[in-house]
Amino acid sequence: MPARFRGPPGGVNGGVAVGMLACPIMHHSQRGGVEHAAVSRITARIRAGVSVERDLAVTVRQSGGHFSGALQEGEDELLSATSEVVWFDDAARPGDAIGNPPPDRAADVAELAALPVPEAPPFYVDTGEHPIPGCFSCGPENPQGLYVYPRVVRDGVTCAAWPDASAFDNAERRGDGSLSLAVLTSAIDCSSGVCLPVAQQRELLELDQFFLLGSIDVRYLRVPPVTIPYRVAAKHLGREGRKFYGMSVLADEDGVAYAMAETTWIIAAISRTEAFGGVS
Repeated sequence: MPARFRGPPGGVNGGVAVGMLACPIMHHSQRGGVEHAAVSRITARIRAGVSVERDLAVTVRQSGGHFSGALQEGEDELLSATSEVVWFDDAARPGDAIGNPPPDRAADVAELAALPVPEAPPFYVDTGEHPIPGCFSCGPENPQGLYVYPRVVRDGVTCAAWPDASAFDNAERRGDGSLSLAVLTSAIDCSSGVCLPVAQQRELLELDQFFLLGSIDVRYLRVPPVTIPYRVAAKHLGREGRKFYGMSVLADEDGVAYAMAETTWIIAAISRTEAFGGVS
């Protein structure tokens, strides 16, 4: 995995690592002769950091209409996931519907999809420092990143502009005008964590702590075009000790939702200084 996709020091951004499973899962689903398929959901648990610029093994298995996938480095399983796939009579085109949010989250998705980007500085101005400044998704020190900078709407709610996704046409679909799911998943990954209330983020920085993605449940609601501007909105869902929870939504300027994620974040067991060692 190229270094541009980095998240924590030495590791790949969690959303990229999860989303990259969409391609082999889709290919596996097509081996039975079904030509047109789309991944509608990935639920993943990150067991260990996925190293940048290392050789990784990908495994995919099928049971009925459900798939399981994993990323391994040698004998170590770094990430495991389950996935759902939907089939179409014809190839799905950008904008086509894939699925729906779960009923208990439909109102939250609608609320977040309708949020405007506030006239406010990026979240790390309010917290005092960016927790992982070199992050591919939200880091200000990654010149090849997405520049998705969440801004505080109100405490526990953020919204970010993502005006240009055109560089991330879906290569595994031969450049069909849709957004790569690895990049999409990365775009909505970080916001669901940095919507943690500002005071709590400041406290973590004061304690020399930072947080990492532990699990993510992504639902891809529509095939996302690369040609339109997006917004990424998120809300904090609560905290239990070292774990906290969030959700995020990718929407267009008309409030149409293209994807949503529910996440669990874990405060790292080692200090930020120890983890970073002076590396962004």
